[in-house]
Amino acid sequence: MNRFVLLLACAIVLVAPFGEGGRTPLSLLLLQTLVILFVVSAGLRPARPPLPGTGGSGTRTISILVMVALGLACLSASRAAYPLAAGLGLIDLLAAGGLFLAALTVRAQAGDCIVLRNCLVASTSFQSLLAIVRYAQGGVAAAGSEFLNRNHLAAFLNLGLLVCLAAAEDRAATPGRRGWIPWVLAGGGHLVAILLLASRGAMLGLAVAGACGIAMRWKSWTDRRRVAVAAGGLAILLLGVALLTLRFARDHDPFQYHRLAIWRASLGMVRDNPWMGQGPGMFPHVSPRYNFPADQGPVRYGRTFAGAHSAPLTLAGEDGAPFAACALASGVLMVALLLRRSRRGDPGAAALGGGLGILALLAHGLVEDLQTRPALVLVTALLAGVVLARRPAALDDAVPGEMAGPVRLRPATRASLIALASVVLLGGVFLPYLADHEAATARASGAAGLARMERAARLNPLHPEYHHDLAMAALNSSAPATQRYAEASLHLREAARLDPIDYRFPLLMARLEDRIGGPQLGDASAAGRGTALYEEAARLAPLDPRPLLELAAHLVSLDRFEEAVECVTRAVEIEPNFLRARILQASILKRLGRAREAERAIRALQDTLRALADYTPDSSYARDLVADAPAERESILSSPQPLPAAPGQRGTG
Repeated sequence: MNRFVLLLACAIVLVAPFGEGGRTPLSLLLLQTLVILFVVSAGLRPARPPLPGTGGSGTRTISILVMVALGLACLSASRAAYPLAAGLGLIDLLAAGGLFLAALTVRAQAGDCIVLRNCLVASTSFQSLLAIVRYAQGGVAAAGSEFLNRNHLAAFLNLGLLVCLAAAEDRAATPGRRGWIPWVLAGGGHLVAILLLASRGAMLGLAVAGACGIAMRWKSWTDRRRVAVAAGGLAILLLGVALLTLRFARDHDPFQYHRLAIWRASLGMVRDNPWMGQGPGMFPHVSPRYNFPADQGPVRYGRTFAGAHSAPLTLAGEDGAPFAACALASGVLMVALLLRRSRRGDPGAAALGGGLGILALLAHGLVEDLQTRPALVLVTALLAGVVLARRPAALDDAVPGEMAGPVRLRPATRASLIALASVVLLGGVFLPYLADHEAATARASGAAGLARMERAARLNPLHPEYHHDLAMAALNSSAPATQRYAEASLHLREAARLDPIDYRFPLLMARLEDRIGGPQLGDASAAGRGTALYEEAARLAPLDPRPLLELAAHLVSLDRFEEAVECVTRAVEIEPNFLRARILQASILKRLGRAREAERAIRALQDTLRALADYTPDSSYARDLVADAPAERESILSSPQPLPAAPGQRGTG
């Protein structure tokens, strides 16, 4: 392997776990830059015909599956309703797939695999030490803070632990040497950190991979080693179960058993679009439509889910079932090929550790969205590609004359590759990062940051949130009403065009028509536009009662009381304890003279007040639901008689 290419590979492995496992803007910028440089460097190297004993049908099949999956992801992204989210999700998939395919071409030698393996163990060892120190300072939450999610950190440590154990087992087979001791000590540090993190998914992955590794080596071990391994494995299993039991006894979470409901909701997303999915990265933007009511507390839809808590389900929902099948099949074949090569000692311990590590990730991924953490995906893809591409040991010292001559790329091909990489690096990595940095600075600067927010919108014209912030800045300015209305309207329309499935933008445009378009500008058509926009917001958020409440209040202002009753009734059907909706419902019914219905609405309002008496909201959604309108509420509760019927309306009580 070229020294520069090897250096890039090591840099990816060492940088990946920092910054929330590669998810913060700066760490993602560094990782994606390193990946693009690795892919270009591997692509520009002179190519040689396949050597005997390398590649083979196994790697060809995996390569085909990966390329088919990437093609399906591109098709899915092209159909997504929110282009920016789909584009960012597609870049993540292309980075992982491209890294793996590029790693297959580098034809690593044994020394290259050892260097990469040692870098991986150094990276995971540092993270395990960090987790142990932080656990001593602040408990489990602090221990997993580097990745934010302790389950994802435990998955990363599993990869390092299994590589350490494979190296120790390989060293222990050498008589009269103690080379296995450092690997066992390093593995012990990993194991302590994993146990302290108390991740169910990580325990599952470790158990599956450990059982597979023991089964593979069982016949070759002496009776003494079998007893030692069996006893050690049983002790680890019992200790893990005890720590998990202690975790759930101490950390009470009333929603911890909702994973089955999340899986059912995610299957509904897959059923709606099984072939192409919603688009890469689209799950958190679409999942509110598939939310399910909680069975604890007075708020039903206060909890949301941004993933399926299962990698295959999330991938199927985002990219379609065929993509998920290709991804899962390539992972399984990768494990099978690595383990098969470890049996015949080529490339040995690196293949065994990598195969078992990927197997642990696959098992853990059944109950966790591990693919959302770049460190896990990129490091795994790189390790697997390099180990699978390793050429036979017999050819490591071969002289160039004994092999087929290299095939050099034509200058036009090299220039095209460099140009494509430059476009991706600039448009897909650097400009979005700069835009995000400008936007963050603008938000922190308040009104003085308007120029920076405008610059962010120019750097990344596909981001709707920048236009949303510019619209809010226009509304809060001291400019004349006409100018504020025009600027805010233009930015909100652009935001709605860029993200047409977000209910907030039509809702904000409706408020704009209600508060400026009609009252301040005297536009007679503003009310009609506002009605259509409120209805669009309610359509885009079928499980959110807040747009329905605003639509109902808007209809009341237009004296369309019957339609307002229908809207507010739908709102309380979604959230029976929506306080302001209950107040408005009782108020409209009293105004219509529907005595019996108004009486029932007042009783429901009193029930809601009792249900919310000791409730503390834990989200902005819940705070909106429990927000009170004291004057209107007191007026309704203190005046049991119906109000005079509105003109043209007749009571039904």
